[in-house]
Amino acid sequence: MSIVGITSITADPKAPAAIGATLGRYGLRALGGSWQTTADKVQAVDWRPMVDAFVAQRAALWLVLADAASMADPALRYGLNLMASSLRAALGAGLPIAVLRAAEAGKVSSSSSPLLLPAQLRDAQLLDADATWPAKVVARVHRPRAAVQPAPDLLTVHGNDQLGQWFELAPGEGSWPGLVFAVAGAGASIDFQATGPRGGLPEKAVIAYGQQGLKLESAGKAFTGWALRNEVGATEGGPVSYYARVRGRPEALLWMPYTEDDDAQATLLSLD
Repeated sequence: MSIVGITSITADPKAPAAIGATLGRYGLRALGGSWQTTADKVQAVDWRPMVDAFVAQRAALWLVLADAASMADPALRYGLNLMASSLRAALGAGLPIAVLRAAEAGKVSSSSSPLLLPAQLRDAQLLDADATWPAKVVARVHRPRAAVQPAPDLLTVHGNDQLGQWFELAPGEGSWPGLVFAVAGAGASIDFQATGPRGGLPEKAVIAYGQQGLKLESAGKAFTGWALRNEVGATEGGPVSYYARVRGRPEALLWMPYTEDDDAQATLLSLD
């Protein structure tokens, strides 16, 4: 039976159970529940247990239940962006994502108030809470995934109250001779970096030619970055990732392989 991961950010605590019961009648098993957060909690990666549960059960689709008010919350939007990136890193870039627009009290239809989707969910399938949404979810779950070439970079997030918020980054294919990683946004900063085996924070690391306080600009945003020259990716010793501890709630991330050239191609990820 295919698994659908459910994340409800509405105020209705009964919504996940109702959605799960409906999906069950269509031969799908629901996993997940309600998720509410604050600026402090989301920076302590409070959403990570839900992502880990979806990954452990190899969810075939991620379904977000939202309304206009909940989707406008900056902390929820930030967390949803990180959840999307982390799920795709673990379950594949082609993981289907759908947003079910919750019916709003006093509205003629659930589409009366448009949803402003977070940046990393803007390619999600948008569903209205009508009689057709379960069949659309079933069809999306069973639709063959399109091949993604080349493999995208892998970005996920680890952490908790004690460890803080750690971004893990690695190329989808091959390796980089080093890495520049930067954040943009008021109050956002990097305060530690390391490399280590993929999938978890390293206990120790030796930094090669570490740099701090790099100033970059892209898409009209000012970034502050750190860099190192450790090999990252598919190395002779196994898969190696880059790790950076980030304070605050960045509005965008930028990274690129380390190079001495001025015209290096960078990747920009919006978290608005």
